[in-house]
Amino acid sequence: MRDPAAPMRAAVNSTVARTLRLLLLCGVGAFAIARLLGASSDGTLDALATGRPHVTAEVRAAGLRFAATVPERDRAWILAAVARARPEARRLIDEVDGLVEVRTHADQGDAIGWARSGQEGSVVSVDTAALNGDRALDRNVVVLHELGHVIDFMLVDDELVRRLDTMIPRTGTCASATEVTGACTAVEERFADTFAKWALNGAVSLAGSGYGIPAPASIEDWGAPLGLLAAQLTVNAQASSSGGASSVRAPITGPSTAGTHSHDVPQGSSRDWPAATAMAAQTSG
Repeated sequence: MRDPAAPMRAAVNSTVARTLRLLLLCGVGAFAIARLLGASSDGTLDALATGRPHVTAEVRAAGLRFAATVPERDRAWILAAVARARPEARRLIDEVDGLVEVRTHADQGDAIGWARSGQEGSVVSVDTAALNGDRALDRNVVVLHELGHVIDFMLVDDELVRRLDTMIPRTGTCASATEVTGACTAVEERFADTFAKWALNGAVSLAGSGYGIPAPASIEDWGAPLGLLAAQLTVNAQASSSGGASSVRAPITGPSTAGTHSHDVPQGSSRDWPAATAMAAQTSG
């Protein structure tokens, strides 16, 4: 979860800053420091520095992994849910899905889905008792909500998440320490919920994932930075395959766990994906 991890991130960032100052005082150049912090050929140092797994070409090509206990019929609708996502959202998912294992559950109370992420990758689980039953209509939004948590952890820096959160309306006042929906919904759930709405172009049922979060005034404006991030990832992958190097992510540390509920109102239409890719290519240098 974002808030419990904040003290850990602050401590790590403070330690990193002190280490950088010490290295500079000792005459270690900026290029050498960059190499030390994250430029190992296999990404190991980068993963240690950021708390996230390293995304390689092999990871991008791998696709979702399913636990052996997930039957083929459930794998089919989970993959179909991913396929329903708009191209920009698919690109973000494609970047990290090789690090994701999909499981199912049927006896975890109100948790219709959950995601857990750490340095080794992510695990996503969905409630097949509900999603093969009276909540079958919500399969797409639940799957994409959980993958939204993975994208939040692996690709989207905290500053962008906070900026996107200001575009999501908050209705009412949170007056309960135990409530987790509506006005009390955590920032990471608000991001994942709205990511699913954006990915589906607003085609979300009223039940959704159960958080009761209103949609932004413009789902397209909300998702525009994510579309640019997706385009930049494409440019980076092309540069990497041709021997160049680039980076998108801001560092973050600590594991993340989130459960799911979500909700809401159809809104939005598809953005021109090739145009976004061209823009990123022009601005990336």
